[in-house]
Amino acid sequence: MDFKWPLVLWLLLLVPVTVAAYALWQRRRAVYAGRFSSAHMIPNLVPRRPGWRRHLPVALYLVAMASLVIGMARPQASFEVPRERATVMLIMDTSNSMTATDVEPNRLEAARTAADSFAGQVPEEFQVGVVGFSNRARVLAPPTTDRVAVRRALESLETDFGTAIGDGVVKALELGKDRNLAAAARRPPMVMLLLSDGNNTTGEVDPAAAAERAAESGVKVYTIALGRADDPTASTGGDRKVRPVNYEQLEDLATTTGGEFFTALTSERLQAVYTDLGSSIATVREEREVTAAFVGAGLAALIAGSALASLWFNRIA
Repeated sequence: MDFKWPLVLWLLLLVPVTVAAYALWQRRRAVYAGRFSSAHMIPNLVPRRPGWRRHLPVALYLVAMASLVIGMARPQASFEVPRERATVMLIMDTSNSMTATDVEPNRLEAARTAADSFAGQVPEEFQVGVVGFSNRARVLAPPTTDRVAVRRALESLETDFGTAIGDGVVKALELGKDRNLAAAARRPPMVMLLLSDGNNTTGEVDPAAAAERAAESGVKVYTIALGRADDPTASTGGDRKVRPVNYEQLEDLATTTGGEFFTALTSERLQAVYTDLGSSIATVREEREVTAAFVGAGLAALIAGSALASLWFNRIA
């Protein structure tokens, strides 16, 4: 929890000071009572002692004091609230290595199925776009709320030689640019989901440089590795073998942008990753002032203490 006026919190020192003063007052009160009466006379003079009830109103007053001081410091707490708008870019690796069968039925089909399911789970107000990349990056669907268009774009994915991861990220970034600065200021936030085996082989932009561009634009890239990093014999369906997944490259890309890196070794795991991402992307953490909550709690404690003191002792202090 953060505070706009943290110096006000020094007033909380009044609480232990008040406790000490109250304890001293109670002790002196007992001493004074003993001067004018004996221990044998007290039960006859005061047949029933208030016990813990004597201290409860004071405890409530102290709670009220602490709550009101904290409220004066204008506390702020972080909450997860639903996003009203956002743009999600699905960046799909369509290199020939994506036909490897270490993820059933193969890497590309598993990614396509999960991406289609994910697009159907995000809020309807969110725009979803699709970029495919092999030796070059291609826009298959610009950001849109039309889920049918997104599904058709995913169905059109076809493999080709080469893997240009950096170009795919940059192409998705370009879709979020707006030359009109006023419109850009109102542009909804963008996040990217990149599915690949992480073996960059070509392209005009290095993945590390693309990650830096995304970070400068405030765009987080979530990367999902398809396949096994420890399987050098992953097959593409024929005699040709493909290189194992490069987890390190995909993790670096996500870390640089403030996103997250996931491994998806099975189609079921990939689906679970998309489900988790859907819930996190649909919300955003916001700092909100909670002064009213502390002031309200303080006033409630003050009223309760006064009511109990009046009910039990016919006084409020």
